[in-house]
Amino acid sequence: MLTAIKNNKSLSFYQNIAEPRQRKADSLPIAGMISPAMGGMTYSTVTYTNDVNQAFSDLIANVSRRGMQYANNTVASRGGYMAENFVADSYNLDATIKRSDAPRATVPEENGLSSPDIQYGDEQASLKFYKDAKSSAMRQSDPGYGNQHRIVPSDQVDDAKA
Repeated sequence: MLTAIKNNKSLSFYQNIAEPRQRKADSLPIAGMISPAMGGMTYSTVTYTNDVNQAFSDLIANVSRRGMQYANNTVASRGGYMAENFVADSYNLDATIKRSDAPRATVPEENGLSSPDIQYGDEQASLKFYKDAKSSAMRQSDPGYGNQHRIVPSDQVDDAKA
C-alpha cells in the first residue's frame, strides 16, 4: 500500500474509497445474466470477474504504454512516469476488487510545474519516488503543490515526514 503525506500527517492513499455497496441483481443492467435459481446473489460473478480482469489489463497496458512513451528518458525518469500510472491503476484495481463506487483515478499526463500527477474525484496528488526519503520529501516541498496529497513510497513515509 502506498501512503500519502498531507500537512505532515500520513494518509492512506485508499482513504477516499467508499465502503463497497452491495448491488442487487435486479439493479444491474445485465441482471438477465443471473439465474433465478441463484436468487439472493448480489452481483454477477461473471460481471465481477470481467471488471477485475479489465482493471488489471488496464494497469498493465497503461504502465507499459507510459514506459514506451518515455523510452528515450533516463531509467529513473521513465520509472517515475510509469509509477504514476501504476499507482493510479492499482488504486482503480483495488476499488474494483472492493466493488467501490469511489471515483476512479486518472493520470492527467501534464508536465507543468506543480501540476498534479494523479486525480481522483475532486482530489489531486503529487507522486515522487526518489532514491531516499529525503530526496522524495524535498521534491514534494514546493509550495505550488498546495492542497495536493503527497505520495511517496511506503518505506519512505516516516523519514519523509521528519
